[in-house]
Amino acid sequence: MKKSALLQALGLSALSFVITPSFATSTAAVQSSAASMTISTNQIAYSEQAFQNAEKSGQPFLIAFHKKGCSTCMQQHQALNKVMQEPNIKGMTLLIVSYDNDTKALQHFNVGLPGTLILYKGDKEVSRTDGLVDAAKIKAQLVG
Repeated sequence: MKKSALLQALGLSALSFVITPSFATSTAAVQSSAASMTISTNQIAYSEQAFQNAEKSGQPFLIAFHKKGCSTCMQQHQALNKVMQEPNIKGMTLLIVSYDNDTKALQHFNVGLPGTLILYKGDKEVSRTDGLVDAAKIKAQLVG
């Protein structure tokens, strides 16, 4: 199986991590690595229902607008992987909006750039950034 097909089957992009030739020979090793690359949070594909549920929780949650092939979005995803491991952030809900496919959400949230992060607490927008890729700055946005 080609590396790209294996990555696609695992739901990962080629830029998520580097596979060395010896590492790629073991599917179990790739799957184990893939599990460690997943954001350990309540990562949910955006839907109006998911957004309403997050609002009703009264808890802080983050909305990320990501576009396929966007280098900023890929860097941001890697930074989010790191930040969402933090003990005080680990349980936060992360809603991922497809910048390519969800024009209704883009209009609803008035988003014009991929890589936008919007932090909500309950039904109130708390902060918004565009193109933030530094893990320390994303963490600062989330914890204030």
